[in-house]
Amino acid sequence: MFATLAAIALQVVTVAKPLPPGRPPVSPRAAVAPAKPATLAPPTSDSVRSPSEVRIASQQYAASVRGCYEREGLRQDSGLAAEFDITVTIDPQGAVRQVKVDTADVHGLAMANVMTCVQTAAMQWHFSSGAYAVEELTFSYKLVPPTPASRDTTPHS
Repeated sequence: MFATLAAIALQVVTVAKPLPPGRPPVSPRAAVAPAKPATLAPPTSDSVRSPSEVRIASQQYAASVRGCYEREGLRQDSGLAAEFDITVTIDPQGAVRQVKVDTADVHGLAMANVMTCVQTAAMQWHFSSGAYAVEELTFSYKLVPPTPASRDTTPHS
């Protein structure tokens, strides 16, 4: 049994960008992006979501990513690790309308289950509503298994 939770290094690389006005509406279902190297555009000045809101949301939702990693990944492979990006499309009401998970640096049999869980969880995320454009935010996560020193060595009865 682990005394501490598996580490999730939250390296938040948020890129907020409004979607082009002519883009068709997105159906509210998750999709996995094809594996490709991550290329991030600089944040645009059209986004009115504050950097603090984005930072707080990324920290809040890291728990759901960690939960997927522990439940769906570490139970099958105690050494499983990955780095990946989650891009969410957010409507003006703050609801997530689409999720793309970049799986370019994701390997291992259990990772498919982790990524499916992460997609499902991200569809439930919510951001503040307001006078926002439909925009995309990208969060980068690094999943790291616990070190042997962090394992519980206390005898249990």
